[in-house]
Amino acid sequence: MGAGVALVAAAGLAGAAQVSAAPTLPTSSVAPTLSARISGHSFTLTGDRSFPSNRVTVTLHAVGNERTLEILRFKGSYTLSDLHADLIYFFKHGGENGKPTHAAIRHLDHAIGHVAFYGGADAAAGKTATETVVLPAGKYTFLDDSGNLPKRPRIVHVSANPTGVAAPAPSTQAMQTMKTDRRFGGPTSLPATGTISIVNHSTESPHQLFLQHVKKGTTRKQVERSFRSQSRPSFILNGSVGADVLGKGKSQTLQYSVPKGTYAEFCFFPDPKTGLPHAFMGMVRIVHLS
Repeated sequence: MGAGVALVAAAGLAGAAQVSAAPTLPTSSVAPTLSARISGHSFTLTGDRSFPSNRVTVTLHAVGNERTLEILRFKGSYTLSDLHADLIYFFKHGGENGKPTHAAIRHLDHAIGHVAFYGGADAAAGKTATETVVLPAGKYTFLDDSGNLPKRPRIVHVSANPTGVAAPAPSTQAMQTMKTDRRFGGPTSLPATGTISIVNHSTESPHQLFLQHVKKGTTRKQVERSFRSQSRPSFILNGSVGADVLGKGKSQTLQYSVPKGTYAEFCFFPDPKTGLPHAFMGMVRIVHLS
């Protein structure tokens, strides 16, 4: 999604320079498509892994269990091994139980400062979820993010777009936003089958959006209390979908199909100041899908 480039051709004729007219640029572009299939034993990513900057469509196929896909780009010399080291330290020193030490929070901040998060998708077993996101020129790592530590990196190379034209954004039925006060914004009535746009308006932290089907009448307080429970809450129903971590100012769309009903919307990304999952800090909302 770069700026448009004016193309000028010049040819020398009889010692004089003549400038030809710039060619007409296309008004639209076809989005590259990738298909990710994640199971307990493998992660396959099919499609062209090298293309000019554009709006990219990625479909996640979850096999055998709930699966999560994340797209990110490392900054500078930071690597996946460095990310693992920072996250392992964070989880070993209190991040796992929501009581991280100051040193653990520094490692979390170090990771956040060296990774650009471009979102992703989360799908229940046997289901699919499709995201679209604009990827500027750069080297991207697609990861199986189904556990605490992302694994199975698949590399995608994005070059500069010579036309500066990206594929049009898919039509969406609603927008969900993540805000600086660790809250969600946007309508509380969403499609059960359709496409929504997701925007991280926060000025301080990456966020994720997860939707879990719950019994009618479930309250925000019940959901918040359940995060500290060691057992499966009684209000949980089959049906879930979500987008993975989206950096500050980033956006994506999410296409899905889940059962109609009441859903709890929450973010589990750890807060860069406290290390607590944002859901523990109130980033929970009840919405209705129809």
